[in-house]
Amino acid sequence: MRVLLACSAALLLLAVAHVTMGLEDDGTKSVEQLWEEWKVENGRKYDTPEEEKKRFGIFKDNKKRIDEHNEKFKKGEVSFSQGLTLWADITSEEFKARHPPLKLPAEKTGLAGSL
Repeated sequence: MRVLLACSAALLLLAVAHVTMGLEDDGTKSVEQLWEEWKVENGRKYDTPEEEKKRFGIFKDNKKRIDEHNEKFKKGEVSFSQGLTLWADITSEEFKARHPPLKLPAEKTGLAGSL
């Protein structure tokens, strides 16, 4: 059952990582320009300058991780590319808290008694 849940979570994260929301990064824009475009495209507004600063920091961290992953993709080291998604301003921990893995009863998975 744990293996099934782990696989489900991994597939969900893979799907989320692969989905882009239409914001193209051709490498010519600054991270600040991408941030402003991303906020408009995703309807993001923050209550305080402090919250926006925090979210921009997370966005930059996620963008760096995406860029590093996509370099590996270009070299054939990984099989998929990543892009800026709807969740580019939240941490992995925040994403997991908002979107917990699907938990199916053992009898629904066909694995009851097999472990």
